[in-house]
Amino acid sequence: MAGILLARNNSRIIGVVVNDHEKYEGRVLEDGFVMSSLNALSYEVNEKGYFLMVKTTSDISEIPVFASMWNMDGLILMGFWGVRTLSWT
Repeated sequence: MAGILLARNNSRIIGVVVNDHEKYEGRVLEDGFVMSSLNALSYEVNEKGYFLMVKTTSDISEIPVFASMWNMDGLILMGFWGVRTLSWT
């Protein structure tokens, strides 16, 4: 499978980064809204032949590293409204 993905020059991976805000105390994936959203995303992504990769973090600086490490075809950020702007250098 990895060889096929490399030959196509795309990963078929859609990344989702969820803000693990301190109010969640490390359990953001237990939140009903977050899980419902991820469930709906997972269904749609799978229907289109893509894979969903989820990462939780409260450190916005981890996002560019995460996205580039996996050569993702798309990236969705959840819960980062009002957080300082990312630098994609």
